Amino acid sequence: MSAFRKTPTWAMRKTPDVRTEVVVDNAVSRHFTVVDVFTKDRLGLLYDIARALHAEGLHRPFFKISTEGHRAADILRAR
Repeated sequence: MSAFRKTPTWAMRKTPDVRTEVVVDNAVSRHFTVVDVFTKDRLGLLYDIARALHAEGLHRPFFKISTEGHRAADILRAR
């Protein structure tokens, strides 16, 4: 048995390009920062977004996630 995981065939398929867009809004809520992330969906995306926000000092995120084909629309609310 190999120590390395084999990449699943579905992950190797060519998918359409998706432009990444990040919108930060501090005006929509007095208590939260709202971050809209639109990007190409992939394994581990939500983890990477949450880790980056935590590194920037945004804590206790609330996520609203939507996937449209190969496009992920993640809306986050954090303090």
